[in-house]
Amino acid sequence: MPRKTYSTQSVENYSEIVTIYADYIISEINKGNSPSIRAVAEHFKTSSRKELVRSHVTIYKLLTEVLPIIDYQ
Repeated sequence: MPRKTYSTQSVENYSEIVTIYADYIISEINKGNSPSIRAVAEHFKTSSRKELVRSHVTIYKLLTEVLPIIDYQ
């Protein structure tokens, strides 16, 4: 499956969400846990911020496709 090409506008829209997911994963690793993407999705499942409620597949795609673009910018 070809990777989706994200425009600058969509990267800006997703950048905050992706960094929240990444910060959560890093904080769990610092606690000595090794969270799976499913665990990340489960954690945010009850979030009051509805834009954070995503499936594990969507979270994985955002982390693998958008996070590297954010790092370059």
